[in-house]
Amino acid sequence: MTISPKSFAVALCAVLCASSAAWAGTIDLNATYNGGNAFNGNTVMFTNVVETNGAPADPAQNFYQSPAVLGDALTVNPVDFRVEILPGPGVNAVDSQLEMVIMAKPGYTIKNISMDEGGDFEVRGNANVKAEVNWFFEVLELNGAAPPVPMTGNGTSSTAHGTPPNQSGIWNLGTSVGIPAGATKVRFEFDNRLTGQAVNDLSLAFIAKKQIGGIKVETMVPEPASVAMILFGLIPVISRLRRR
Repeated sequence: MTISPKSFAVALCAVLCASSAAWAGTIDLNATYNGGNAFNGNTVMFTNVVETNGAPADPAQNFYQSPAVLGDALTVNPVDFRVEILPGPGVNAVDSQLEMVIMAKPGYTIKNISMDEGGDFEVRGNANVKAEVNWFFEVLELNGAAPPVPMTGNGTSSTAHGTPPNQSGIWNLGTSVGIPAGATKVRFEFDNRLTGQAVNDLSLAFIAKKQIGGIKVETMVPEPASVAMILFGLIPVISRLRRR
């Protein structure tokens, strides 16, 4: 017997709804690891770095540990971020959200945000595992001022492995997000989720997140003419919104 996508989704529903229906505990990583100060990069700063997970009455678990900045990348170390069902039958999931505000230093704008992560997995018998990241951004400031219209974006990246055949190996995910021109302050968040199912006692499912290569920010120094074009380019948009 193999796992159909429908039965896998139904089996996971109760687990996922229980774990993400209402975010509970939070951990302020700036306060926990950096004395409440911003994580300072070459051309950007990371503030309001908060991890959120858990059931409504429980404190958050610190999956993202030892944050540090390398260049303009915020790195974190995933600890005990795994799903293991050995032996089955069983279904399980783990997820945690990381949110931050990225501020460009004077003279720079935020052009692109990218991240990559990876880990290992094993499935045997009749089993399935999946790694997924959902991301969202919101531009809070455009050239130092609030944008005249909302500027947001979101997306999903995932990878899945199942039987047959029995297999084990390495998984990787990567995301690259283009940010609207002129952004100087951006809220960025991503929700990491691992899921697994083993159908019977002859099956096993294992998946773990072992590394997050960093939330990498690419900045640029805008030309004065480019800044003017950005501002003037928004005028027709504002005019159309007002006419509506």
